[in-house]
Amino acid sequence: MNALDKYIDDIKNNLSDDETTMIMQVYVDLGSKLRFDEDFYFGGSKMKKKLYFVNPNLDFINNSFSNGKITCKSSSYILNYVLKKLGVDIKVVEDHHTFKKYRHLYNVVTEKSGRVYSLDLQDDIMNIRYKARTISFGVSLDGKRYVVPLSLQKQIHKNIGYIDNCYYDDYLYTLKDALFMIDDYNSKVDFVLNNIDYGPVDVNYFERRWMHERIIHGLLNWNLENCLHTLELYRKDDESKEYINAYYLRNKNNIDIYMYSIPDNKYIKYNLEEYTDYSLKNNIESRSSIPGYRTMKNKQLSRKCYR
Repeated sequence: MNALDKYIDDIKNNLSDDETTMIMQVYVDLGSKLRFDEDFYFGGSKMKKKLYFVNPNLDFINNSFSNGKITCKSSSYILNYVLKKLGVDIKVVEDHHTFKKYRHLYNVVTEKSGRVYSLDLQDDIMNIRYKARTISFGVSLDGKRYVVPLSLQKQIHKNIGYIDNCYYDDYLYTLKDALFMIDDYNSKVDFVLNNIDYGPVDVNYFERRWMHERIIHGLLNWNLENCLHTLELYRKDDESKEYINAYYLRNKNNIDIYMYSIPDNKYIKYNLEEYTDYSLKNNIESRSSIPGYRTMKNKQLSRKCYR
């Protein structure tokens, strides 16, 4: 028995008789077990081709499930395999509205009731990991409405134990109210990054990045010239790269860097000089350009010895 068939055998006796509820049970359970593959995002063209242009046979689906690292392609075929085995009318669909080389894949379900809707597990993985609303479940094929209403989804989430009463991101309404009392944009950034619910520590780089960016975008104006910018930082060792969630903000004549610390489970604020010193001591590099960093780095290297 392969890993996916064993998984189905393990869960099938605990699934609801209601088809929508059963589909949601599988959806959130798989989402809690899978992670977006960082190699696909950060990898070059050769790596992307290797991960995307592959025959979606049983070996591919089973291996993707076993190692837990997915792309839109592998997650849609995993969900397709499991739900089809459980008697659901489901198919994998390619998004023809995008003109990207690596087109997005998702699923379409036709329930026995006649209800037809899309599922996008990769898009919802961060929400599932944070126990937030599943925003890509039960969507109409034109993407304009929820065929499975959000009120019904919330009731299902309560019934299956996904949440108690509230979603992770319900507290954002309180933060929005508090922000009205703060005029200065830099102070708003400090307030948001200090009061954001950081969520579980064991999520990966992309889950944290996508969730926090969704929250920050909803609370702050990112269209300002001196707005908050995402930084793609990583710590190098001989074998691999550890990616670090971070942002930078222009602050008058200085640059402030907010870097997420896993041990502290919060963002720590550095000015440019402090960050440069920390990055040199801890082998941290950036895929993004930080204004003034190169000059500050050369200045510090000329007067200090870093090993």
